[in-house]
Amino acid sequence: MGLTFSSIDYVVTMDSEFDTEFVDGGEMTSKVALGVNALYQRIGRAGRVRPGMAFIAQDFGASYSELDDNQLAAGLEIAPIRYPLAKGSFLKLALYSFRERIPENELKERITDLNLPSRIQDKTNLWSSFLAERSRLRQVGIADGENLTPAGEAALTFIGLDDMDFAVLLAQGDRLLKILT
Repeated sequence: MGLTFSSIDYVVTMDSEFDTEFVDGGEMTSKVALGVNALYQRIGRAGRVRPGMAFIAQDFGASYSELDDNQLAAGLEIAPIRYPLAKGSFLKLALYSFRERIPENELKERITDLNLPSRIQDKTNLWSSFLAERSRLRQVGIADGENLTPAGEAALTFIGLDDMDFAVLLAQGDRLLKILT
């Protein structure tokens, strides 16, 4: 359900937004270029029931900031959706890897088998962040070697891995479909 305000004729937006990054187990906010999808969402507020105008203030220098009216009206390439693991914490994936007792020498292969959209196994910076999270869990006593400690088992009660278990089911479902077809 949405609301339409018939009196909105103008929208003013910056070409920037704030993005949350996970750094060393904490969150940090930084200014980034406003994504094309968010830009379309914002400027779409005007002109719903009659012609409207959008003004884009150049705060960050996004790629579309210098385009003229005709270029903007011709359309911009829609940006792909960013998956959570591409910029999020690897806590649940690391906990999952310990719960499943995945040996270090099989780790990349088994994570690949999960068929995660972020494909962290192919991106050095993401893979390093995942390994760092596993190391951090060992340092704080949640895991020992390839296994969860009793403290780690207790942590699962509070953190839960339902979403990881669902991702595994999805990956298995994709493999079953490939086998059946």
